[in-house]
Amino acid sequence: MRTATRSVLALALALGVLSVGPRAAEGQHNVLLVIVDDLRPTLGAYDDEVAISPNFDAFFQQSVQFSNAHSSRAECAPSRASMLAGQRPDRTRVHNFRPVFRKYNKKLVTLPGHFRKAGYRVEGVGKLFDGRSFFSSSATIGANPFPDLCDDANTKKECSWDAGIRKQDFQLNTDDMCGNNGTEFFPGSGEDPLERHTFLSYSFPDELEAKDEDYCAITVAIRALQKLANADEPFFLAVGISKPHMPWVRPDSITAQYLDMPDSLFEPPSYDDEYWLDTHVRWSQAPSNELQSYLDYASVSGANRTRAYYGAVTFVDAQFGRLMTALDSMDVAANTHVVVWGDHGFHLGDRDLWGKKTVFDQATRVPLGVRPASTWLVDNQDVADAGIGAQVMSPVDSVDILPTLLDLCALELPKVTDRAGTSLVPLMRDPSSAVRAAAISQYDAYSTRNKMGYSIRSTNYRLVVYVPKRKVYSRKRNVLPYKKNAFVTSRLALYHYTSAGQIELVNHIDDPAHAHAKTALLQLFRDNVDRDWTNLLGEIPFDHPSR
Repeated sequence: MRTATRSVLALALALGVLSVGPRAAEGQHNVLLVIVDDLRPTLGAYDDEVAISPNFDAFFQQSVQFSNAHSSRAECAPSRASMLAGQRPDRTRVHNFRPVFRKYNKKLVTLPGHFRKAGYRVEGVGKLFDGRSFFSSSATIGANPFPDLCDDANTKKECSWDAGIRKQDFQLNTDDMCGNNGTEFFPGSGEDPLERHTFLSYSFPDELEAKDEDYCAITVAIRALQKLANADEPFFLAVGISKPHMPWVRPDSITAQYLDMPDSLFEPPSYDDEYWLDTHVRWSQAPSNELQSYLDYASVSGANRTRAYYGAVTFVDAQFGRLMTALDSMDVAANTHVVVWGDHGFHLGDRDLWGKKTVFDQATRVPLGVRPASTWLVDNQDVADAGIGAQVMSPVDSVDILPTLLDLCALELPKVTDRAGTSLVPLMRDPSSAVRAAAISQYDAYSTRNKMGYSIRSTNYRLVVYVPKRKVYSRKRNVLPYKKNAFVTSRLALYHYTSAGQIELVNHIDDPAHAHAKTALLQLFRDNVDRDWTNLLGEIPFDHPSR
């Protein structure tokens, strides 16, 4: 089906029968960036046979799909800060939910900031940056502005957005925002944590769909898109979708679809009870604190938790479909690049893990797709021929999104000393190629916060290394935040993936059959000289098929 899609599109472009609308000035393509919270590759496009995701699947059929993409840190605030900055958490110093983004990065030009400087109108809707990277989380709802919003009175200060509408605005001004006489934030909209965390899984009557916060977010985003499409300047619009973050909320009709499927499709896979007793993996465990903050979590079985997550994904899919239908009905669609990205993955009960915050594939691997503007494809026939509908299996990193979008829009890339990523456009031209030796993810060691874990993910392997953190955190890029080559040998872990989404149950670190992988990936770790791991850029993974 993917090959057919590429062939049909290429033929249509070649014959000039595909309506692409008016051509824009050189380098003036628009951008629509969609960020989805807690979305792992639970999609049909990623060969998940259970997922009901027709709109995402259609999008990936029209896109270049990156099937081995990873977040820098499997947690909302640091992952988003890293992607939007184009730098790693060790460089941005956003490792948690402290409001330090601009404290430590006053002069940093973000992804949307680059487009502002190029004359684009830059707007955001919903959760993009995590507000806690900028403001105290103790502030009352609605007290803080849109994170990193520009101030006309202070033009010398670096910032990201010309305009932005927070998810809190849907709650505070629902009539004005969505015209639905009140948005419901199921299962409660108050500031009392007990009210917010009452139900882990919540199914609501279909007739209330328009009152849901993500439905409202897409309504607002469509309105913004219509306004931007009618303006004279190019635009960069980012849209944040809150689900499938907990609580897992969806309409009754979607709930029923998954209830009709047997429990066996949703039950967490079994594992050896001795698994977490192994010294090599013990630091990679993570507590399920967020899940356990919901009052009813214990009464929801593992199968029904997974059902609820899948249901929330299907509801998100419907909202994404509304957004794409609106875009594709406009002439401006022909000149708009669209990117879909999940900020990190999510464990659904494997090894009794429920959440993110690990260095395993279930937490770090994310969906990532780029649908190039059809006007751009006219001038880039090789992408139309080879890339559209293809899956890229070599490793890519969320920090690669910034240079990729700048490259697609013919904008100047930051110096390599100011970014951690590289453009993925070469992979769009040749999906069988590679642009980096590995993707890097990191998370603190479980039960001991003075160690940092780094995951080095190649095409088919992952090496996990734990190192002691430095007590004094220098701001210099080339001063590593850990003691180089002081990794804890007893905590090394090596995993081999023979299929996508495979769970890491066998540690091959001492297996002679995989010694070549251990040697190659440890060398990448030893070769690192800066916080952005630029030693990986432009290199081919040791286990890439071309080697």
